[in-house]
Amino acid sequence: MQLDLVSGGLSIVVNLFLGSYSDVLGRRFVLLVPIVGHFLRNATAPVVIHWNLGASYLYVGYVIDGLCGGASGVALGLYVYTADITSSDKSRTVGMAVVDTATGLTGALAYLGAGYFIEYTGFFYPSLVSAIFLLMSALVILCLLPETVPRDRKGWFSPAEGARRVFSIFLSRGQKYQRAFLWMGLLAFFLAMMPEFADVKVRSLYLMNEPFCWSSVQMGIFQAAKDGASRCSSLFLIKVLQRCLLTPALAIIAATAYVAGDVLMAFARDDLAVFMVPVVSMAGYMVFAAIRSMMSRLVPPDKQGALFAAIAVVESACYCMGQTTFFSIYQATMHVFQGVIFFFFAGFHFFIIVIYVIYLCLFRRVVPSQVAPISVQTEDIPDS
Repeated sequence: MQLDLVSGGLSIVVNLFLGSYSDVLGRRFVLLVPIVGHFLRNATAPVVIHWNLGASYLYVGYVIDGLCGGASGVALGLYVYTADITSSDKSRTVGMAVVDTATGLTGALAYLGAGYFIEYTGFFYPSLVSAIFLLMSALVILCLLPETVPRDRKGWFSPAEGARRVFSIFLSRGQKYQRAFLWMGLLAFFLAMMPEFADVKVRSLYLMNEPFCWSSVQMGIFQAAKDGASRCSSLFLIKVLQRCLLTPALAIIAATAYVAGDVLMAFARDDLAVFMVPVVSMAGYMVFAAIRSMMSRLVPPDKQGALFAAIAVVESACYCMGQTTFFSIYQATMHVFQGVIFFFFAGFHFFIIVIYVIYLCLFRRVVPSQVAPISVQTEDIPDS
């Protein structure tokens, strides 16, 4: 956990600038830098293992990873690139969901396969294989991925200007409803991400204790199945439901599904109830694609990188705070009632519902042109 906190803490600062610079240096830049950082981090482990170096040398790789943006930097690059190649709100929401599904499925397979790989070969070869895959990803970005930022937008500005571009989206004088909707989206994203990063660790501890007493293998299978099912079902549901519902309504449905799953998990006392949780909350992961899509539609193309930089900063902060905050709550409350922690999860998700109910009420009172970004046609706005 300490290694992850080092990487996550550094990436908070780095991502503030990484997204802004992608608006002028290009999207391949914002994808390549964190991928290279990930590669160097994963390449550090085989070196440490092969030469029997102390575990403290692993910090070198994690520091480099954090200085390159970390996992949040990779997500930043993927989502801002998706925003560039999608147009209408509906296609953008689906695009964000496709990224969520792809990352979720690969993560689930990696989570499941790594356990068996490590069990039979130790840590050296899994780390080496991971580094090789990341190197291949970097080569694909360099050689095959087309650039989406026009040449006439490319240039350079100071780091201070980069930070100013991020903050100006939320603080500059302009359309007040646009700023209000952006702040609401950022708060909702924070409320969704905090329990998301804590979920795996807290749920693992919960299920490994009585009355479940699950093994690490059972946990790996459950987590892989849960992640894979939730990402795939969310993509399907977005594709179907957006035909008749506004995107804020999708966020409300998703958060409601999360609340139902959290409450069921709190009261679960047998394996059947636990396996029903992913079924009940299968629509939950729609919330991330919906939030990113709605926020992206409120910002012009030349500031998409700055917007997703702000989102990545919040994501990095949640990565650092989520695990430690909820783990402390779990330890403090498990002797009273073991499932109390999931009521805290439900509380965070409930406030997302409140935010988007208010969002819908405000939206229906606002003339579409009042919240339209400079380069977006007003007729697209009602789908936001």
